[in-house]
Amino acid sequence: MRVRFKKVDFRLIFGFLTFVLIKAGLLNHINWLLFLLYAFVIALASDYPMVTSFVEGAKNEDLKKIREKEFLEIINGYCNDDVVKKMDEFFQHGNTTTLGHAVNVSWVCFLINEKLNLKADEKELIEAALLHDFYLYDWHTQNPYGKLHGFIHPEIASENAKKYFNISKKQQEAIKSHMWPLNIIKVPKSKEAFILCMADKYCAVAESLRLNKLFGLRH
Repeated sequence: MRVRFKKVDFRLIFGFLTFVLIKAGLLNHINWLLFLLYAFVIALASDYPMVTSFVEGAKNEDLKKIREKEFLEIINGYCNDDVVKKMDEFFQHGNTTTLGHAVNVSWVCFLINEKLNLKADEKELIEAALLHDFYLYDWHTQNPYGKLHGFIHPEIASENAKKYFNISKKQQEAIKSHMWPLNIIKVPKSKEAFILCMADKYCAVAESLRLNKLFGLRH
């Protein structure tokens, strides 16, 4: 049995989104250009779920379910933690909460690593992605750092993740560098860090434009 999905040409979609953003005056900020670039690269590099053409029968469906279960087993312990649940009280981009964003980024990291066979440490990657914005305040309304939030929050998130979950040094560094190149001196130095940096940009675009479902996000 073969299940067909209509192929999506993301070159057209991103061309349209770029036009919309220019008309809205949003591309005056360099980060939006970078977000579009990263998202475009990821969409073309990975054909599941962002650019899908075919899913082969029951065997692949069973494997997909098994792999999704393995992903959920990694994140569920964190998502059920009371401190992590606080992230669901704050909005990150559009109508997506910080926890929803964290799960989205974790999922995209998982897919990129698997589809592109990058051989990053899956558990460390997913955990770092889930905690990369673990700074525990609403950056829209309760932001004590103003315009410096983009530079400071990775350090806060890393410290919180270390405090509550004793994450590894590699995970701390991945979290600290996820805002590169905004923070130009914090360059991703591992496969896990680079994947997280890319996935975060991809999800930021989708969530800001409220196109989560179209972009294959979980929340």
